[in-house]
Amino acid sequence: MNKEPIESSLGEVDLGSFLKGFDPEVRISLGLLSSEFSTNLLSTKHDTGDDEDEDSETWQAFFGPAGSWMAHVRVQNLGSSTHVDLRLSNRTCYVLPIDCGVVFKGASCQVIGQENGWIISNSQKSVLVKVDGASCIPPEIHQGRMLLPFLPSKLGLGPRQCLELEISLTLLEARIEAFCQDHQLLTLQANDAFGLVSEESLSEVQVSVLKEDETELSAVFDFVPHEPIFVRFESLGGRPKKVAALSKEAEVFAQIDFGHSHRDGTFGLDFLPANRFDGQDAPILEAYHFSDLNNKVSEAVDCTLEAFKRQDYEKAALYAEQQLLFNGNDPLAWWELAVAQRHMGQDAASALANAHFLAPHDPLLRAESILGAGPDLATGLVGLLQEFEEHLEPLRWASACYLERGLWQDAATFLTNVHTVKEDPITHLLLAYCYINGTTMKTQAAEHYQGFVKLEIASNLTGFESAAKAQVASALQL
Repeated sequence: MNKEPIESSLGEVDLGSFLKGFDPEVRISLGLLSSEFSTNLLSTKHDTGDDEDEDSETWQAFFGPAGSWMAHVRVQNLGSSTHVDLRLSNRTCYVLPIDCGVVFKGASCQVIGQENGWIISNSQKSVLVKVDGASCIPPEIHQGRMLLPFLPSKLGLGPRQCLELEISLTLLEARIEAFCQDHQLLTLQANDAFGLVSEESLSEVQVSVLKEDETELSAVFDFVPHEPIFVRFESLGGRPKKVAALSKEAEVFAQIDFGHSHRDGTFGLDFLPANRFDGQDAPILEAYHFSDLNNKVSEAVDCTLEAFKRQDYEKAALYAEQQLLFNGNDPLAWWELAVAQRHMGQDAASALANAHFLAPHDPLLRAESILGAGPDLATGLVGLLQEFEEHLEPLRWASACYLERGLWQDAATFLTNVHTVKEDPITHLLLAYCYINGTTMKTQAAEHYQGFVKLEIASNLTGFESAAKAQVASALQL
């Protein structure tokens, strides 16, 4: 197996109409360092809002042989905030370094980091980025592209491991100079205003302001999640001295002391100095190395694969269960268990249901649903593949998972169903490859190879596809 990594992208999460007019453009970029990645993106969407200014939600996904991701994107508050539930998976049996985070490029801007979040500011507005499941670390600057990493550069995602993150991005109508998570409210400070943001609904919050002349002002606010409330200094008659936000039971939600001076000489909120990054290249951390657990997972994955090739499905099921002891959240291990149980004539519904729960949009699980239904019912399930009609690459990858395990008949049956969705030269080639290796059906292999030759339009074949083409042509003496 080639383990020499090269950089490859998994695409970007589409944030829809979020942050219209904000410069620089903000995106979520996802990538792993791998020599095996397909760069094809499948995006499946469910939009609950017809108007782009309405709240909406989207399911998006990417599938490749080395990794995948799924994202549930919710755009709210008339496009001023978005929330992304993200799951990034390493589908290999070795460590892959991660290259993913919030990316922005374009106009010059200021970045402030604090705890698990960042503020990206241009001359007039800011974007608050908060990531649950990751810590704020210095940005990485490359050719005008700034990456706010979810994890340190070159930190690896272990074999068959998943990274789960909750990401929120909120547009703020001010240039923010400092921020802090204080009790239940996030406090923001600009040159001419202060702001408060809540991650949950809060009612009857009393915000009291102590002015420089020791007079007090107060008002009551109801907070909507991720919708900031700003108070301009001019509306207070000048810069305040202190601010406090209290519940109706007098519980302290947040406090700001505008007279406190940070150790770095700047004025701001009463919290530890924020890390300020002004475009300097961040240090590159050491690469992540195998742990004992990673080695055990890799060994179990390899043993499962070899058991399938020997058609020892009992051992394949045993090794798949061993994988699940190390990592019960691996949908591929649940899929392997389901495949082995199906070949042993056992009920695979429970294993397949667990896999679907963890990876509901994975084409590999749709393939197994079709194969598990049997020939009489499989035809009625072809509709599961219709959304891939314009992007067949994830279905090819799914068939390759069966081919890798020597499951030639499974791959041929599934590819026949793919062929009914859309005629495609690569599908013809893979079917010919299945018939040459798994059966003695040279007539069918020849028919599909001719279909491949007829439809091929100088396409760039992958290394595997080129090897399959050469083997089929040699077997057919073409």
